[in-house]
Amino acid sequence: MLSFCEDEKKNIWIGTDGAGMRYWNRKQNTYDVYSTTSSAGRKIQSNFVTSIVKDFDNAIWVAMWKGGVCRIDPKSKAIQNFSIYNQYTKKAEQESWSAFFRFKKYVMACYNQFGCIISI
Repeated sequence: MLSFCEDEKKNIWIGTDGAGMRYWNRKQNTYDVYSTTSSAGRKIQSNFVTSIVKDFDNAIWVAMWKGGVCRIDPKSKAIQNFSIYNQYTKKAEQESWSAFFRFKKYVMACYNQFGCIISI
């Protein structure tokens, strides 16, 4: 396991190193699986989930190695994928280790193995 995040319902998002992501409903003690082979509603771009963070609107942001970044809507659980752009190399990147927030409602940056700051 590489990452954990508690959502507004006190449930836990668990990121793994090759097995995708799990959403643990603590009250019901059930798990939903998010992976590259999951059904369309739970399909993510990579099974290597390096970072999971909750934003100010309770959306879940997921950084993935070789999968970029996605946002999961807190109500519908709809997944929205984002391209990440390296401002220094002027190229799209897929290798993201972490995502973090600096200002309300905006993902400011994530970084890759070279330490580059990447705007989303």
